[in-house]
Amino acid sequence: MTDFIWVVYHNNEVRLGSPWSVYSKLLIDPRERIKKPVYQSYRELEEILKEAFLMYDDFKGELINLYNEQ
Repeated sequence: MTDFIWVVYHNNEVRLGSPWSVYSKLLIDPRERIKKPVYQSYRELEEILKEAFLMYDDFKGELINLYNEQ
C-alpha cells in the first residue's frame, strides 16, 4: 500500500502539506474518498507511480500559475 502527500512551499513558507485524501475532500466533494493505492507487483507499483507523477505535474502547473498571478 502507498500513500502520497503533497507539500507546497511559497516564499519559504509551507502553504499545503496533506495526504491526497484531504485534497479530494477540499477540491472535489467532502464525501469523495480516494483510497490508498494497493499493488501486488513492482509493475503495478510502477504504473501507480507514473500516474501519480503525471498528476503531480498537473498540480504543480496549476499552483505555479496561481502564484504567478498574485
